[in-house]
Amino acid sequence: MVKTLLTVLSLVILVGVINCGCINDKLKEPTFTVDSIDFKGVDSDTTNLSIRLIIDNPNPIGVHVNKIVFDIYCIDNNGNSKYLGHGEKNNIDIRSGKTTIDIPITLSNKELIEALEKNKNNKITLEIDGSANVDLKITSVNVPFKTRQTVQLPEGVVSYLETAKKMGIGFSIEDFKNQK
Repeated sequence: MVKTLLTVLSLVILVGVINCGCINDKLKEPTFTVDSIDFKGVDSDTTNLSIRLIIDNPNPIGVHVNKIVFDIYCIDNNGNSKYLGHGEKNNIDIRSGKTTIDIPITLSNKELIEALEKNKNNKITLEIDGSANVDLKITSVNVPFKTRQTVQLPEGVVSYLETAKKMGIGFSIEDFKNQK
């Protein structure tokens, strides 16, 4: 009898809270900003970086994200996108307000060099297109996100890529035949 009374009382309180608008407000979508790009290493075909994302959650509650996955594209001056690489990270707690996370990524040297040749001052416009799998305890939902930002590549990465191109590392003979 006591359990039944507590259950009914809990439901009445829950309905009251929902009706007063305390929970009924629409949740706002978090924003994603690239804070920095850290150089981690370069080999013959790829550049390894760590992208620091700042996730600004305007909602009063945080969430647990099972996995964030995204693809990175370079946007040229005509608005065309070119695939550069992929990133992902598992088990992230995003609190209310700003949360900073570092995500390791691997980019194609060939694509990165081509992107740099089309842009000046070692700046490229990146588009990050992905989704976050948010844990809702009972189920989970995929929340898509897309952000575009112009970033400055570290000088060490640019120098290495220029040297790699001169030496032909990461390129095939067909790549050089197709150049104008």
